[in-house]
Amino acid sequence: MKRIRTCLALSVFALAGLASAATANSARFVLDEAAVVGRQTLPPGQYTIERVTTNGGHQYISFRGKNKTVLAVVSSSPDTTLAEPVSGVVLVAGADGQRVRKVALAGNVYRIP
Repeated sequence: MKRIRTCLALSVFALAGLASAATANSARFVLDEAAVVGRQTLPPGQYTIERVTTNGGHQYISFRGKNKTVLAVVSSSPDTTLAEPVSGVVLVAGADGQRVRKVALAGNVYRIP
């Protein structure tokens, strides 16, 4: 059975090492071990997550690191809006390693396919 580790807001400090200030559209965090986003693997390191909207109106979450940037398609509106404006990531750990499942930016939660 898969272990689920949810790390939103302050719990991200323990698991993913959320650091620095966050804005409504971006936040920084540290991966202690590799994690999969979509079909791409992010190596351990510091990342900035950012919500990006293209001219055509498509929404993406950008995971930008020192050596790698990955884009994940998300819906144009958040799946959930939290009462507090927290930012962080939700990681699911399984036999194949960690996978990013959700991203919260200023309280807006986006599901990562």
